[in-house]
Amino acid sequence: MDQKSINDVIGSVLSGEASEQDKEVLENWISQSEYNREQFNLLKALWQHTRIEVNRTNSEELFDKTLKKIESTGTGSYGPGHSIGYPNKRKQYVGLKIAVAAVVLLVTAAIFFYQRGQNYFGSSETVMVEQSNPAGRKSRIFLPDGSVVWLNSKSSISYPESFSEHERKVRLTGEAFFEVTKDSLRPFNIRSGDIKTTVLGTSFNIKAHENAESLLVAVKSGRVAVNLQDSPSENVILGPNEMAIYTKDSHLLSKTVFDDPMNHFAWTDGILYFKNTPLKEVFSSLEDWYNVSVQVEGQGIDLDHIYTGSFKKNETLNNVLEAIKFIEKFDFQLKGKKVVITKNE
Repeated sequence: MDQKSINDVIGSVLSGEASEQDKEVLENWISQSEYNREQFNLLKALWQHTRIEVNRTNSEELFDKTLKKIESTGTGSYGPGHSIGYPNKRKQYVGLKIAVAAVVLLVTAAIFFYQRGQNYFGSSETVMVEQSNPAGRKSRIFLPDGSVVWLNSKSSISYPESFSEHERKVRLTGEAFFEVTKDSLRPFNIRSGDIKTTVLGTSFNIKAHENAESLLVAVKSGRVAVNLQDSPSENVILGPNEMAIYTKDSHLLSKTVFDDPMNHFAWTDGILYFKNTPLKEVFSSLEDWYNVSVQVEGQGIDLDHIYTGSFKKNETLNNVLEAIKFIEKFDFQLKGKKVVITKNE
């Protein structure tokens, strides 16, 4: 069965208009692979979230706003390689009910229009929990639903003391690795800078420092949807060993494959890992990892030279610098919380 046909079947089931034959077709399709099952569960959760948002506002007003959003772009998207267009309002209405691609677009548009100007976590009376790590500290956090977060240094996370009945929301600044408890009825949403990540139950890493040139979402297991806050119809669906990259200057969201999971996940095991990393980024990582300031003095040190190496858990800063300087040919001095790097003559 081609993608368009199964989209029509899923759309009819989610909207409650499916025949018994449609239901049987969907059950057979889901049973074919774990990928199909995860894809359907994610779409089902997004659809349920849309129905909640529609019930909270005027449906005609929401429909008109959604239509204008679609008309302004010409197309909507559902993952890489899939696009849809709507020539008139009646066809758009039908499309929203029967096409899964339109379901995804309506979900993101509904959330965008409803939440714009609203508090991300809902009521101002919501009791919030905020946790942050300074440079040199990492922590493990247990969320109200049993999900686990490894929060990296110079990072912070905020979330409600208890999640709502319909969804789970957190806000992240910096870097964190998530192991999300599966709950098909309550999507798990993470807002980090200009992107939002939606999952059901999976493990993945988000790197979203405020001063960084790009934001990264790397998936270890399960499936994740990533979309832009100010343009929710732009989204990518990620599977294991896939990564979303949002470039701030160009406002582009792209999808790629990574072949070395250690690059993204080693830090959660306390391993300091570098692979083809510019020396200036190595020094920056050491600052965050050990809560020190690295100062490069004099000329002759190529900060763009790439370095590869890894260090086991709890390795001392002195030992790390000794190993790096053997390759990079520099001298260093430790002065309290300051590291002075000079050229090795």
